[in-house]
Amino acid sequence: MKNNLLNIFGLGKKSFSASLASALSVPLYLFFHFLTKYTFELNIIAFILVAVISGIQLRQNKSYAIQDPKEIIIDEFLGMYIILIIVNQQSILKQFLLLISFRIIDILKPFPFNWIEQKCNNEFGLLIDDIAIGIFIASVYVLLF
Repeated sequence: MKNNLLNIFGLGKKSFSASLASALSVPLYLFFHFLTKYTFELNIIAFILVAVISGIQLRQNKSYAIQDPKEIIIDEFLGMYIILIIVNQQSILKQFLLLISFRIIDILKPFPFNWIEQKCNNEFGLLIDDIAIGIFIASVYVLLF
């Protein structure tokens, strides 16, 4: 597998790479947060760009969508990134707790996320289950707080 966006330029070959990919979304989110008053807009644009480029790279090698190799970790990045965008939380402690929540649900893959992962075996299917987990966690957070 080439070093590209899908494996975050080789990071996917390392131990705990899915957790590292999830954690990498925090500095990008904070970069846009402190850069400008257009935090939400820039983060949405970055999210869409990463998702589209990842989808294009997945389309170029359709076997990834079926196999879901461990080296592909951009889905974990996008799942955590969508949480940060929706929740808009700058507290490092709360970001850490959101990250832990995301990783636990991503590893356990309870229903309906396991169903999404099984049924969506196309170019974007590999990304959708983690994005759905991120939207779920962000929604629960917003409802609770």
